[in-house]
Amino acid sequence: MTKQITIEPSAPYTGPITQRNVDAAFPDEAPCSASIDTDYQANVTCPHCGYVDQDSWEIDFGDSSDGETDVDCGNCGETFVATRIVTVDYSTHKKPNAPVVLKPCPKCGGEAKVCGTPGYLIVRCQVCLKSGWHVSNTSKGRKKAIREWNKGAPPNNGRAGEPQKGSA
Repeated sequence: MTKQITIEPSAPYTGPITQRNVDAAFPDEAPCSASIDTDYQANVTCPHCGYVDQDSWEIDFGDSSDGETDVDCGNCGETFVATRIVTVDYSTHKKPNAPVVLKPCPKCGGEAKVCGTPGYLIVRCQVCLKSGWHVSNTSKGRKKAIREWNKGAPPNNGRAGEPQKGSA
């Protein structure tokens, strides 16, 4: 519910109209600044008149990226305290066509190679014959086999991950 107030000045008023002047003229009324939302805004908002400073990023908060500082409103001239709160967000994405490099054998340090048959691929050490990671013979399967080999983990159990017989 909004209460309307009619003001009929006895003499012309030529001074600035500020929240402080209005609050002083009407001490029994609730201050208007109570309705101005100033918390966690994208730009600094004057708590006295509601003016939004579109150049808030230019305010000098000192050496740190966040903190408090006194600000003079560009609209009503009142001084208030502005607090800058900095948050950090991260975003990630896959590298397009990033090459997957095959590392040496985790057992002996020998050269490893990806060997293939028409249906499956396997990574095998050329020195100690350690092998692992039977995967389907596709480019995606090749990358998966190399990544798992590079982790140095033993192959998982099951047909698609068992090492070949005779391998270390």
